[in-house]
Amino acid sequence: MATVSKSLKHKTMSTAAAEEIRSRILEGVFPPGHQLRQEELAQEFGISRIPIREALLLLESEGIVRIQPHRGAVVVELSAEEVEELFNMRILFEPFFTRKVGAASRTRGFREAR
Repeated sequence: MATVSKSLKHKTMSTAAAEEIRSRILEGVFPPGHQLRQEELAQEFGISRIPIREALLLLESEGIVRIQPHRGAVVVELSAEEVEELFNMRILFEPFFTRKVGAASRTRGFREAR
């Protein structure tokens, strides 16, 4: 069973799941048209279906998946330009969020050490 990586543990479960699913989509592990089953993803990540559902809604808002009635979430086909734009957005945002998470975890760590 694959788990959400250790670097994502300080994020919400839904955010960590969204990042992992997004990464797999961009790497081609989940190709266009692939049906993303909540139950399977929840079991694989070792979390409940609720954060998976939230992750899929987030990915739908980004245009990466489409949630279809009676079919669930399906990976959309992205153009080369859209993939490049997503990578560029990640390059811009990830350092910012990494610093925020690092600062928050250090603060929590000092509190817990007392």
